[in-house]
Amino acid sequence: MPLSILFASLVGGIFSVLANPEYSFGRLISEAEQEALCGYGPVPEEFNLLYARDGSTRPLDHLVVPVYVHIYTSSHSEERLDIAVLRDQIDIVNHSFETTNTSFAIHEVHWIVDDVWAKGDDLINLQLDNYGGNASTLNLHIVESVNTLNKKYGKCTFPPTSDFIIDGCVISAGAIPDAPGHTDPKEFQGKGLVHLLGHWFGLSHSTLGGCSQSQAMAGDIPVSLPTAGCPVGVDTCPDQPGEDPIHNFMGFNSETCKREFTTGQAISMRKHWDSYRASGRPRTWLGLPQLTPIDVGGFLPYYAVEPSRLLAVKTLCSPDRNGVVRVTDEKRCGSDWYCNMGTYKYKADAYESAKACKDTRLRPHACYGMWRSSSSSNRLPQKLTRSPLTPTAGSLQSRVGCRLHSRYYSTTCPQGAHQPPPSTFKANSPAQSQTLLLERSLPLPSTRFPSSTSALLTRSSVMKLNALAAAASAALLAGIVHADEAQKPLTSTEELPKFTPTSLKAPFLEQFTQGWEKRWKPSHAKKDMKDAAKDGEDWAYVGEWAVEEPHTYKGMDGDEGLVVKNQAAHHAISAKFPSKIDNKGKTLVVQYEVKLQNGLECGGAYMKLLRDNKALHQDEFSNTTPYVIMFGPDKCGHTNKVHFIINHKNPKTGEYEEKHLSSPPTAKIVKTTELYTLIVHPNNSYAIRQNREEVKSGSLFEDFLPEINPPAEIDDPKDTKPDDWVDKARIPDPDAKKPEDWDEDAPYEIVDEDATMPEDWLEKEPVTVPDPEAQKPEDWNDDEDGDWEAPSVPNPKCSDVSGCGPWTKPMKKNPAHKGKWTAPYVDNPEYKGPWSPRKIKNPDFFEDKTPANLEPMGAIGFEIWTMQNDILFNNIYIGHSIEDADKLAAETWAIKHPVETKLADADKPKDEDKPKSPSDLKFLDDPVVYVKEKVDLFMTIARTDPVEAIKFVPEVAGSIAAVALTMILLVVSLVSKGASSPAVQKAAAEAKDKAKEVKDAAVEATATGAEKAKAEVTKRTTRSQS
Repeated sequence: MPLSILFASLVGGIFSVLANPEYSFGRLISEAEQEALCGYGPVPEEFNLLYARDGSTRPLDHLVVPVYVHIYTSSHSEERLDIAVLRDQIDIVNHSFETTNTSFAIHEVHWIVDDVWAKGDDLINLQLDNYGGNASTLNLHIVESVNTLNKKYGKCTFPPTSDFIIDGCVISAGAIPDAPGHTDPKEFQGKGLVHLLGHWFGLSHSTLGGCSQSQAMAGDIPVSLPTAGCPVGVDTCPDQPGEDPIHNFMGFNSETCKREFTTGQAISMRKHWDSYRASGRPRTWLGLPQLTPIDVGGFLPYYAVEPSRLLAVKTLCSPDRNGVVRVTDEKRCGSDWYCNMGTYKYKADAYESAKACKDTRLRPHACYGMWRSSSSSNRLPQKLTRSPLTPTAGSLQSRVGCRLHSRYYSTTCPQGAHQPPPSTFKANSPAQSQTLLLERSLPLPSTRFPSSTSALLTRSSVMKLNALAAAASAALLAGIVHADEAQKPLTSTEELPKFTPTSLKAPFLEQFTQGWEKRWKPSHAKKDMKDAAKDGEDWAYVGEWAVEEPHTYKGMDGDEGLVVKNQAAHHAISAKFPSKIDNKGKTLVVQYEVKLQNGLECGGAYMKLLRDNKALHQDEFSNTTPYVIMFGPDKCGHTNKVHFIINHKNPKTGEYEEKHLSSPPTAKIVKTTELYTLIVHPNNSYAIRQNREEVKSGSLFEDFLPEINPPAEIDDPKDTKPDDWVDKARIPDPDAKKPEDWDEDAPYEIVDEDATMPEDWLEKEPVTVPDPEAQKPEDWNDDEDGDWEAPSVPNPKCSDVSGCGPWTKPMKKNPAHKGKWTAPYVDNPEYKGPWSPRKIKNPDFFEDKTPANLEPMGAIGFEIWTMQNDILFNNIYIGHSIEDADKLAAETWAIKHPVETKLADADKPKDEDKPKSPSDLKFLDDPVVYVKEKVDLFMTIARTDPVEAIKFVPEVAGSIAAVALTMILLVVSLVSKGASSPAVQKAAAEAKDKAKEVKDAAVEATATGAEKAKAEVTKRTTRSQS
């Protein structure tokens, strides 16, 4: 995203909050803020299928989820989270899940001293190495902070839809009440974990999709936009039924107002449980259910299986660059560590290695192997050193499962491996080839490799093929453009209706006919910005204005309007009324047209009706000029509304205060002309119309924030909660006693003394042996790289038996284990309920019974900032007749809007013309991407079946042949030393001309792409001060 858009969204968000008191306790929040609150990921496609399966409801049986708790601290001296605090948190969770008939029971608690994991670092290994139970048990990891995730609460995984490696929740101790680091009791009331557990059960956010679709895959949640705080009674999606579900646990509102799951959510959670968790599937390692530990002399082991399926290595910091060895001192290890994966050796980034070397516990670090992981959180090796090109047959597996990269093949994973949902891939394979294509981190041109080693190319052949493909790309780019241009359809223009000035009369009516410049005066003032002097910026209204016909979807000939000419600039212009407009006892009608010819990403298109006074000077019109009403569309980032703001006078103090419509309608951001109408009735009601259809109506007394009239009573600011007030509903049972037979020291597991070594166990056979097929790389330098040793592979003799190496008796669960005893919780007899201050009379109370009697208005003004130019305003009506406003719309908007809509519809790509995949692109859609995708497709298929590649992508094959033929002819020409035939000379000249055309086309395409990313950065405001 361009920096200018990011900056503009940030500035727009700040000013939106300042300009909107309705969001002082509740405001719309951006996607970045949502991501910072919760480590929530994309919803798996299977979940949508699950909800579509049936819409039936059923009684929910009581479900108890065992919880394995892992608590991490930086050191032994660090304050440890107390078990009573943990139980309080689980009580809060259980109370919140009561309506779902679900509860959580602590099964085990583990305290782990680790300065890296406690800070939220290395979360992949944290969850890999500390795990209990299976898919039906919750693993809860409590760390001191989740700063590395940049999340406020933490994150939970979705239910595993297939084989899984990582499952559970990571949460910051700061989000748990009374825990060490819990600094904000008002913000964190223990409901953050409830929100995260909703994800663990398969729920998405209650605001997913905004106003455009049903939320959270549960049909009983009102559609809304994400808001912060507790904005009671707000409806951010007024076109949809229901107010914002601010009390739902799966929203982003303050914890103080969260208190419910809906019935639909409860049923959804149970469906996910039944489908993915109830079976209690065990965790797998890289898609494989069983692991064979490799003895490395008492240190933490490798985990491996037979090489025909997978070789997965967990490695420690290793100074000798081969395998796992004891780390004797920090200097030997240094800042680098190495992963051993088949015949590959990677020099890993120093991101965690220094910490690994300093860790005397020898904490294992995962080797993520040669393939790019499907999880963005996985850290991949950054540099490949001294490696042969050919991978081993058994190393085609990613750290988190099988990552399939082909966009053109039906794909399958190796047996037992993690299979992503079929909907992720496009089945369009020639001969339905079931080929697994994986992407590799190499400092070479982008290549993909098949799973069979016999089909792999040598380094030299890959380089030659890539060079030839590059030349073919040039020929393809040059030879295809004319054919694609021939397919571009021609358009014809239709005769447009003619503009005729209206004969209607009104206190103010503007169609920007001749003499408009005498009525409208641009402002020469400077914008009043507090930080302008500090920043040294010129905040003058430098934006230019013009009156002209539209250039986008012109719907009427000769119809001119007022146009904003500059992007990323402040604009201000105003026109005085012939006489002041006094609305006392009358209906006020404000109507005008807005045409966003270049769309609107961040900017305003609203008008202001200025207060009539002697100081009203058009040259000095600015954001500080007093106004009576502000009305019209405004959009920036997630903010998209039609403003209706009244600058109301306090009859007691004489001060003015902006009253904002609490739930404004959404502006329609299109390039056709849109008609906006505001009506204020004498009975203190209002109505807002868009394109002659009412989209919002209500009362001036009820729909504004702050309210027109302040409350008669307010909380007593001097009242404080008594010291003896008890607001804890449940406490440990003071009469409970630990049973005499309760042994807190009994271990969780004990040696299974009844176990015997299997008869086929091979004690004298090593678990791993040197790879007999490995060969020393040709470019291996013993002086630089050390003595080469063949990598270890699982012993093939162990594949068909129970195991190899020394046998030890396994552990089994101790039936005497009960863990630490704690008293059960009971209702607190001294509980008094939530405390609230007493009410007193509001000293600032007043009552305005006629807010519709607005102050006299003397002028109209547009004072805006916008990132998009060519916003057009036209046919402005300000008066007292709804009928006349409708007549004006019938004479203008109603005639041209259907024409504009027809043009806009014709400009949209038809469904059958839309590219269904990159391979369906037309050349003119995106020349660079078109050529790249065609060549990439050809290369991918050619590595497996060159004949199929020629049949499936003949354009590239023909281009390669043409390039090859041209090169042969050039060589022949050179060999003949000037005696070449005229045909050969002509071919050489044509090749040279083609190369020049391709070079020019590539430069032009690159420049065009760069220009699209440019945008200026500046500041904006959506309001004025009285």
